[in-house]
Amino acid sequence: MLKKIEYKIKNFFDKSIKRASNPELISQSYAKFKLVEGSRILLLRQDRIGDLLVTVPFVRSLRSAFPKIEIDILLSNKNFSAKRAIDSYVNNIYTYDKNIFKTLSLIASLKRRNYDIIIDMFDNPSTTSSYLIKMIKPLYSLGFEKENFQTYTHIVPLPDKRLVHIVERIANLLMPFGVNPSNNDLKLSFRLSPAETLRAKEMMKAIGDRILGINLSGSDRSKYWGTENYINFILKFSELFGDFDIVIFSMPEYKTELDEILKNTKAKNAPKSNSFVQYASYLSVCDLILTPDTAAVHLASAFDIPCLSLHLWKNLPQTGIPWTAYNTPQRNLRTESGKLADIKVDDAIHVISELIEENSIS
Repeated sequence: MLKKIEYKIKNFFDKSIKRASNPELISQSYAKFKLVEGSRILLLRQDRIGDLLVTVPFVRSLRSAFPKIEIDILLSNKNFSAKRAIDSYVNNIYTYDKNIFKTLSLIASLKRRNYDIIIDMFDNPSTTSSYLIKMIKPLYSLGFEKENFQTYTHIVPLPDKRLVHIVERIANLLMPFGVNPSNNDLKLSFRLSPAETLRAKEMMKAIGDRILGINLSGSDRSKYWGTENYINFILKFSELFGDFDIVIFSMPEYKTELDEILKNTKAKNAPKSNSFVQYASYLSVCDLILTPDTAAVHLASAFDIPCLSLHLWKNLPQTGIPWTAYNTPQRNLRTESGKLADIKVDDAIHVISELIEENSIS
């Protein structure tokens, strides 16, 4: 019975999305939207942690330009733990749940906010964002010129994903507010309190004075470099750079792999993190980072830590360049094979050696 109800509701949503509209294209910075004190904006960012982190420069810039408006943001269960990244710039934070009845309750709450503008932060088509915009019915809606462009009342050009970093693509959404993205500080940031930073330094510096932090994996198993690769990398790295201590950050589901790596190397397990903020604080103390996880990549950018990132890369126009570190010393290695393990250890040693030399880390 519940499935039947969900199906009918979904059909209603689908029909509402397909109603055509002709959005206005805004291709240069000018104040199309006249915001006043009390104007309300909702940002849609109901996806992963990395997606939220690359949105920080946009949210910070919007708040700086309009300190007296109300800015709300919709997150997901997957990135709510990283809300610290933006909580000082927004008024309210909501969480999207895929359960249809929770969604209906959420929509009712958001409709009562009477938003002037909803901004879809996704640079890929999002059916969920389209549903939400149609059901919440803001005065205006803004998104990128992409497949679901008819969802919006206003659109901005989507920069070429093969040439433009994701941080700069998102910043294009500032144009209808009279904010020139190229004149704005797009530095990533993540706020830590002095006490959190001090605690992290105490915990991490007890391990060593110079630290290479290794994040074992990304959001799924496809982003695991491989136990043998990690062991060989750590052994070769330690031989070349004996003044570094190596600390490994991992999720509980990688305990078997972590134990094998620790047994065969002198690497150490990172202090236990009870929250994403605590994990970020530990990572902030590292002098160098190796990671296949884009959330760690963006934290490296936020904390100005040189970073080597490993990427599965499809080399397609719709996916574009990998989400590498932004405005931070970095190297990245990519594979088109679909297997991260195909990235060679010797290549990783070579480029991380370059990072160390160029940034006088050792």
